[in-house]
Amino acid sequence: VRNLAKTMALEEEPDIDEYITKFDAIRDTGGQEIYSSPEAVESMLEARRNPAGVHKTGVGPLDQMLGGGLREGQVCIVGGRPGAGKSVLMMQMAIGAVEAGDSVLVVSMEMLKEELMERLASRFTIDDLRQLPMWFVDSTSSLEAIVALCRMAHRRHGLGMIVVDYLQLVEVATQGKGENREVQVARASRRLKRLAMDLRIPLVIGSQLNRASVGNPTLASLRESGAIEQDANVVLLISEPEEYDEPSKIIVAKNRGGRLGDFK
Repeated sequence: VRNLAKTMALEEEPDIDEYITKFDAIRDTGGQEIYSSPEAVESMLEARRNPAGVHKTGVGPLDQMLGGGLREGQVCIVGGRPGAGKSVLMMQMAIGAVEAGDSVLVVSMEMLKEELMERLASRFTIDDLRQLPMWFVDSTSSLEAIVALCRMAHRRHGLGMIVVDYLQLVEVATQGKGENREVQVARASRRLKRLAMDLRIPLVIGSQLNRASVGNPTLASLRESGAIEQDANVVLLISEPEEYDEPSKIIVAKNRGGRLGDFK
């Protein structure tokens, strides 16, 4: 760590994202463990006794279908076509988590932090906005930097939820010639799933749907990678209304261990 810090200090314009990733890789070295059956049982019982293990989304019908909210280590995918309201729904879930007592990190690759705050300004006063336990990353789309910043924010602020908007905008370093985008998206999905499990908090991740999904989205509508469906614990699909003034339909297309359905 000391040598890496010295190298960084000598550079006139160091690549901050690259160094964040390198420092985080050092921190993670040697973190793997093997657990016995008694230890696994004790972890299970502790999870049952811990009400903080359930993280409310603030969306009443959704929390009911999820048995109270999202669980530790779960990934919730929010899928929708451009303009369908992915960002709106994810920010609503973030605010619901905050109002239930969680701290939330929002990683936005589509909107700046001031734009997100502008949306919330219609619901909160400026003083209330300043008091929200929310943190924002809008400066990078690099997968490695995002993962490192999420870990850093969790250590500093004890996060209860992370929102990533959205998966197809995440930049993933190629690992070979001819590697297609589907493989890269699959790698990003798997890495973010591992992040949720390591931090033991839910991740809410936006995902685009393909063009064929208009009006009747299904799990097959998730764009670019079947790995997204595989990695997710919960998948929400936004079905856009035919008329402008009608509410959108939210389809709970996957709910591992829970019930499926939809609500307006």
